[in-house]
Amino acid sequence: MSKRPQEDLKSVAAEYAQNLYRSASMDEAKGKSLREKLNFAESAEAGSLPYDEAQSENGHIGIWKEIIADGEVYFQRDESMRNDFDTWIDRDIIRPKHTDKRVVYLGESVASGFFYEHHYRPALLAEQAVNKLLGKDSLEIVDLSKIGIDIHELRQVTRASLRLSPDALVVFAGNNWLSGFQMQLSEEDIRAIYKAVTEGKRFDEIDPIFQSKIREIAYDYLLLLKELELPIIFVIPEFNLKDWHLDINGQGLLWPRGETEQWMQLKEVAEKALAQNKVKEAREAATELISLNKSNTAGYRVLAESYLIEEKHEEALQALLDGRDTIMYRMSPVPGTHTVLREQVLELGQKENFTLIDLPALLKMHFPGNMPDRSIFLDYCHFDDNALRLVAAHLSKEVIRTLYDKEVSYEQAFEIIPRSESRYKGIAHLMSAMYNAHLDQSPEVIRYHTAQAIKHFDRAEEFMTQYVDMVNRNMPKYLTSAYRKIKSIEELNIYFGRILVEEKVLDLKLVQAMLDELKVKGKDLEDHIKTLRLREHSFKNGRIDLLDPYLFRESYLTATLDGQAYTSREKHTRFYAVTTGHESASASITLKLPEGIAGTVRVLVNGNPVAAFDAEECWSTHRFDIPADVFVPDVSVISIEWPAYRYTPQYEGDDVEAMSEWLMDNLHPLYGKIHQFTLEQK
Repeated sequence: MSKRPQEDLKSVAAEYAQNLYRSASMDEAKGKSLREKLNFAESAEAGSLPYDEAQSENGHIGIWKEIIADGEVYFQRDESMRNDFDTWIDRDIIRPKHTDKRVVYLGESVASGFFYEHHYRPALLAEQAVNKLLGKDSLEIVDLSKIGIDIHELRQVTRASLRLSPDALVVFAGNNWLSGFQMQLSEEDIRAIYKAVTEGKRFDEIDPIFQSKIREIAYDYLLLLKELELPIIFVIPEFNLKDWHLDINGQGLLWPRGETEQWMQLKEVAEKALAQNKVKEAREAATELISLNKSNTAGYRVLAESYLIEEKHEEALQALLDGRDTIMYRMSPVPGTHTVLREQVLELGQKENFTLIDLPALLKMHFPGNMPDRSIFLDYCHFDDNALRLVAAHLSKEVIRTLYDKEVSYEQAFEIIPRSESRYKGIAHLMSAMYNAHLDQSPEVIRYHTAQAIKHFDRAEEFMTQYVDMVNRNMPKYLTSAYRKIKSIEELNIYFGRILVEEKVLDLKLVQAMLDELKVKGKDLEDHIKTLRLREHSFKNGRIDLLDPYLFRESYLTATLDGQAYTSREKHTRFYAVTTGHESASASITLKLPEGIAGTVRVLVNGNPVAAFDAEECWSTHRFDIPADVFVPDVSVISIEWPAYRYTPQYEGDDVEAMSEWLMDNLHPLYGKIHQFTLEQK
């Protein structure tokens, strides 16, 4: 459990937070005074120190630094790394080994039980289960899993963990190994990728390069594990194949070469055929989508759905796996593993006699006939409580076999592990609903987690009632009365940062899911929220600024303002306007197209064309009227449709750095920039 702050520090913490909200750089003297009262350590950079080789060699294991007491070695949290404390287990001191056996448990957020990490961690569940099954406190599992740890830091913590004198290591990782792996490309690789993108077969030629890098990353880490000469238990993660959408809007093509228009038209054909159960037509269109540009998951998803209609589950699973594996191209903020990585771990792990807990295979065995979906996952890779219990049971079984040379069944271990408390399950789903919404997932999935939150957490209704009010107020969150009421929900205090420090967004999907579930429980707030939204965000002094981030950032994956301009890397850009649906408006927009591009920009309101004008690479301002009858009461969607992206290589020469820069710029090509976009009430 997280430590509760002293009551007399709460007002200080509130003042510190409010100063941070009001200014990106509060007065330094003021900030230092408040930090001292809060016992925040000051470092050279007034924050957390990056964990690197120097710290490892200086006696650190993650955030814990070596100290000597009574002639023994302890590891205590380093106050200079306080900003990182929340990403590790809440443990102040790691004591010297005091049990017969000690296991060090390494991994990423999935290993920590993200969403449950304060109450239901797999490492602790396994430790308790092993000791119960053995009938004595014989084992300690030291949990060194970290939220967001990448492969480089994992290697460092793995080496440093030997200071804890472990009898075995457990590694539960692989989701974060691809993040930034492109940065390890050689000059030869970059030249080959550039040639493939500009002249060759693109992804067919890129695949072997990226897959080779994935194998190399896995090989290097498993070689490190081998060199430790300890028993190794490796847990291979799984992905939410069915319910997680990497391309929820279905627009983004990576490194396109003029096929975007054809691809989008074909996508409509494929989805329409699928909706009409025209399996053959849908499958043919999906196959062509993948052939045109295999970086987008839409074709794979249509293909999978077409197989599911015919109950061809293995074919559907393979299509979803192929779609998931496009993650290696996209340099995405969303982690995930890859088929090649799993195959490499299985191959090398078996060769080195590591114990392998292969979750893709085990979940298939435990949930026969089910695709990995929301019943198992809270998002893309983090497990719900029943799956965490399953992981802990398999881990317990393998630890006993490895260290004690005894056999227990999975069923024995599973039964001895308690279920999560219902309220913690509800809180996990509440956090998950918000997380899914802020990563632009489907309304269906958000609604599912919202319903589960209300089912299991008795204060979820209270939270949702206040949340839908808070996010629709035109003021900072901390100034609303709803904010103060949410703070009074004690069970959510440790999640407060996740809930409230993020920038406000319109949150249409999340708010609607909450309103729908509250209505099911007999509390209908829909009219109240619509009235509130209209009052707070409609024409202020007769004007709406559509470049207010609140009105275009429905999720945290949406583009933000780049300097003084909104930068669009999608062919269709959405903005939102809150109106009564009865007033007309005059619009003004200043925009430009990428260098060397000229074409027609179209504007639609709720799907109705309202303007079209020519634009080019220079800034130009355009004014047009929007009639009242195209607006709807509450929220209207205003779409900018940019001219088709025309592929034109921007670089000629042999400079690798310039090639790399060109590849990054054209991974998600620019469609246009907007300097200002306003509506004036007529």
